[in-house]
Amino acid sequence: MPRHAPPHLAICRETFYKNISQYKDFTQSVYNGSLTLENFTELDKTLDILFYTKPKDWLMYISFGTDYPTALARMTEVNVDDFVTTELVDFTFGFCADIDLHKVKGYLVSKGDLEPNVIHFDFMALLWLRVS
Repeated sequence: MPRHAPPHLAICRETFYKNISQYKDFTQSVYNGSLTLENFTELDKTLDILFYTKPKDWLMYISFGTDYPTALARMTEVNVDDFVTTELVDFTFGFCADIDLHKVKGYLVSKGDLEPNVIHFDFMALLWLRVS
């Protein structure tokens, strides 16, 4: 039986390029077949040069609560890296940020906002985005 991904919220938008000229060189080498990457580590290093790949590259803060005032008051409590991962979509679109909703539920339970056995619930998520 296939394993299902945990529920998550994906944030995708136009690619954030760190260096547009290096990106153009990279994509040209992909399209003309001259790209020579020896392993995934080399690819990861290349992607880190071209794109904003880390959650903290995108988000300054993230906070959660069952209402807006609570979520706002928790602005600095949550470590972005504990809840958000990034995923490469493709070389044109770039990366999406994924928020793990199981971890959000666990956080809200730990704060006393939810009972552990609740299945369906509403919550407020506030995101402070880094923009340039």
